[in-house]
Amino acid sequence: MSRIIAFLALTLLTACSASSQGPKAPVAAIQKGSLLLIVIDKSGSMREDKKIVFARKAAQDAIQTLSESDSVSVIGFDAAPFRLIDVVSVSNARELAKKRLPLLIPSGRTFPLTALGESRLAMERHPHEHMHLLLLSDGRIPEPHQAILEEVQKIRALGASVSTVRFGKDGDRGLMRKIAESGSGSLYVADKAESLPAIFVRDVKSFVGQ
Repeated sequence: MSRIIAFLALTLLTACSASSQGPKAPVAAIQKGSLLLIVIDKSGSMREDKKIVFARKAAQDAIQTLSESDSVSVIGFDAAPFRLIDVVSVSNARELAKKRLPLLIPSGRTFPLTALGESRLAMERHPHEHMHLLLLSDGRIPEPHQAILEEVQKIRALGASVSTVRFGKDGDRGLMRKIAESGSGSLYVADKAESLPAIFVRDVKSFVGQ
């Protein structure tokens, strides 16, 4: 009898434990095509020399470079991330970009860590066959560099690559180089705001194999 009671108690305990854990979250199906995540520094210094104007144009041109079957997301950041375009098809993003990119208004400081985390979560929710993140920044980044590089490694673990664009003489040279290296992407250096659109298009073409 004691063995039966013990068995029933163990069965009840196991059932309760499984119930407390709840159902497992479904794994998102991998979508065909490419997913591009554009992450743009919108800190206060980006208002100088029309930097933000050409950053908006660069994002627009990058979206135009993708094919209709691809997807894209655009996030701005200063002290916190600012999602401009959630993960949508390129055909929808082209129209959204005209309305949303003008909302990219410079203010605050340069803290990309949370924006990178938001990008990673978007990749987890919307996995694609090919995924790439393009990060633009023009300033010194005060956040712990190791934490940023660890976030990049998490993005790499999803199969995505990360490229960086260091803009101007105040850009964080060492960190932007390490992010690109850790992300198996490319590092671009932009001395003039006018060069940003061409750099974005060049990186996107390299990503999609054009």
